[in-house]
Amino acid sequence: MQLPTQKNFFITILIAVLVWVSGTSLAQAQDIRVGTKISVPFTSNQNGEWNGVAFDLWRAIAEDLKVNYQVTEFPTIDELLQAVAAGKIDVAVGPITVNAPRESLVDFSQPYFSTGLGIATVQAKQGLWASLANLATPQFFSAIFSLFVILFIVGAIMWLLERKKNAAQFGGTNAQGLGNGFWWSAVTMTTVGYGDKAPATFLGRFVGVIWMFASVITISGFTAAIASSVTVTKLAGLVTSADDLYRVKVATVAGSSSVTYLEQRDIRFTTAKNVEALISKLASREVDAVVYDVSLLKYQINEMGLDQLNVLPENLITQDYALAFAEQSQWLEPSNRALLKAVNEKQWFDTIEAYFGTTQ
Repeated sequence: MQLPTQKNFFITILIAVLVWVSGTSLAQAQDIRVGTKISVPFTSNQNGEWNGVAFDLWRAIAEDLKVNYQVTEFPTIDELLQAVAAGKIDVAVGPITVNAPRESLVDFSQPYFSTGLGIATVQAKQGLWASLANLATPQFFSAIFSLFVILFIVGAIMWLLERKKNAAQFGGTNAQGLGNGFWWSAVTMTTVGYGDKAPATFLGRFVGVIWMFASVITISGFTAAIASSVTVTKLAGLVTSADDLYRVKVATVAGSSSVTYLEQRDIRFTTAKNVEALISKLASREVDAVVYDVSLLKYQINEMGLDQLNVLPENLITQDYALAFAEQSQWLEPSNRALLKAVNEKQWFDTIEAYFGTTQ
């Protein structure tokens, strides 16, 4: 009676081992469904081959887990995360910022990259030529034109009053008389008063006194207009801190975490479909500042060779990037172990340096 019992016991053990081995083999042979969004330098697709900081990391994780994967591209991060939450894909790979709203949809891996939300703007020009260039504005030329019109009108009035009784100073042809009136008006306004032209009639002197006092207001207004035009030019596209975002034109990438930052602070903004379009808007002066991930801003500005653009040293908020999994995913813990192993190897630091020119 013991032999059949022992036989059945060994058969049961054998079946259990075969089932376990079979299940393990199936799990290893199973393809992981990967979703991503192109966001250079974290994810890129060249001739069907996926690369980038995030994808190089994922490739190392997949090799450690000994699994294959299939990649599906999504147009936005929001759609990518919705696909994870709905179970259409198993993991989202890319520069995905960890935050509370997203945590309610998916489970995040350990962070693999730390960065910050920053501001890019047009670099302020320095030097004499830059200062002179600041004067070449429509406001400046409008102020100059208005001043000349006023001087001509006052000079013409003085010529009409003085041309007959004071012909020695305001006489001659009409052109000469108007020129003399313009000259007197200009030197009187600037308080230079050379004395070569002076009204002799009662009405002429009365107008002269009025113009002397009016000149004080005129020259003050002209100075203010010039100062305003220079200030406006310097401020256009020049932002020094987050406080300046309230008074300039701001843009960011649609669906990014920077949208939440701007909305929470009631900062008005427009959006672009990706970071390339965002930087193009800034370079063409369509906007004065852009708010987005510091690493991506610096990388894209460098790639496009736009030396006139500058990323401010101030980090608005700190951001961590991670992989996103469906809640209670079977792949989360194994991937975490592989991720932590990968980011502590020399190859990971070489990858960061290759893309950004420095390690974190």
